[in-house]
Amino acid sequence: MAQLRPSDIALTRALCRHLRPLDIILADHVIDARNDRFSFRAAGLL
Repeated sequence: MAQLRPSDIALTRALCRHLRPLDIILADHVIDARNDRFSFRAAGLL
């Protein structure tokens, strides 16, 4: 599994927070690292 960093979580939360007033929903944030992927949606972080 791709390594998740605290800065990744902070970036995703900030993006969601800034998109909310525009009525835009972030569908997912996927980290693709070589042969590994991490989905914020699949991990329940969105």
